[in-house]
Amino acid sequence: MFSGIAMKISFSILFFFLLTAGQSEADTALELAIREDDAAAVQLLLEQGVDTDSHSNRFTPLAVAAIRGNADIVRLLLQAGADPNSASLSGANALSTAIRSCKADIGIVKLLIDAGADIENRSGVGLSPAMLAIQEQRTNIALLLLESGADVNSLNPFGEGLLNYAIYMKNPTLIQAILDRGVEISQLRKLFTTVDYDPPGMLENPSHLSVVCH
Repeated sequence: MFSGIAMKISFSILFFFLLTAGQSEADTALELAIREDDAAAVQLLLEQGVDTDSHSNRFTPLAVAAIRGNADIVRLLLQAGADPNSASLSGANALSTAIRSCKADIGIVKLLIDAGADIENRSGVGLSPAMLAIQEQRTNIALLLLESGADVNSLNPFGEGLLNYAIYMKNPTLIQAILDRGVEISQLRKLFTTVDYDPPGMLENPSHLSVVCH
């Protein structure tokens, strides 16, 4: 108990110091508050006019909140004007980043979509949110993206599409959902004509969920 109280006191002192410092320090304070899941501190910083789209680290504050699965802070940031399409250093927006986090549930994904997050955003390796959702075995999120208008004919840089991903993940629900939306099956030509064809992204990028969450 004492160590927990000491941590709270230490963070409060650090927070006060950063709040009274310059803009870059305030940006760092915002990220620290988000990582501590301290919604009250986030609210106070937002009231002081801290930059909601700063990059004190690899990710924007909104992406960090989404990664941590903190819906309350995601809402606070969006209400304060955070841009859901402000990209991390890899090019991924908060939506693409959230899909790869085991803590970000479908509620957070819906918040970001409703706020105008680009559902065709491309991550650093050129994958769309729907491709990431299928690869991460998050069927409910992939279905939400399809219902929200995700392009069933979008391809990754290697010419592989959502149907390829669904087939390789052996997901009949998504295979059917993608077929029902009129996908062009020409993307499967590579599947049947390339001898050394590997599952799309499976070897180089194993499921983040399987690596981190289990």
